[in-house]
Amino acid sequence: MEKSHSSCTTTLSQKHYDEEIVRSHGFWDLPSCNTPMKPNTRLSKDNCDPNPKQDVHRRYCGIVGGLGYLVTMTRPDLAWPYSELRKYVQFPGIAHMDSAEDFLRYLRDTGNESITYTRGTRTPDELWRCLDADWAGHTDTCRSYTGYILMMKV
Repeated sequence: MEKSHSSCTTTLSQKHYDEEIVRSHGFWDLPSCNTPMKPNTRLSKDNCDPNPKQDVHRRYCGIVGGLGYLVTMTRPDLAWPYSELRKYVQFPGIAHMDSAEDFLRYLRDTGNESITYTRGTRTPDELWRCLDADWAGHTDTCRSYTGYILMMKV
C-alpha cells in the first residue's frame, strides 16, 4: 500500500497491487471496460456450474480473492461488484467468470484511484451518517441490501 500525506490529507492507494492482479491474470494488454460490471448484470445461482472445472474454479477464486484485499484496503467504490462475485466462489459458471474478467479489465485503467482522508471542519462530538438501500436486489432470494456508516469526530 502506498501512503502519502500533507498537513490536511492522507491518501492511500494500491496502484502497484492493482497492476499486479491485472498482469498476473493476463488482462494488462486487453481492452479496458468503463465499469466494473456490465450495466444491468444480475448474477444468479442459475448461472452456477455444479461441477466447475478445477482450473476454472481455481482461477475464479484467485481473481475474487485478490480483489477482496484491494476492496478492503483502498477501493470501497468496488465493494458492490466484489460482493456479487464472491457469492459464487463455490460453483462459478461462465457468466460469473465473464464478470470477473470484466472487473479485471476495469481495474487496468483505474489503478491510480485512491482514497483520501481530509481533516474536516466538523465540531467535536458531532455525529453524522450516510445510508443506502436496495429493495429486493438479491436475484436469488429477493433480499434487500442496506448499508450505513456512522462517524463522530472526537
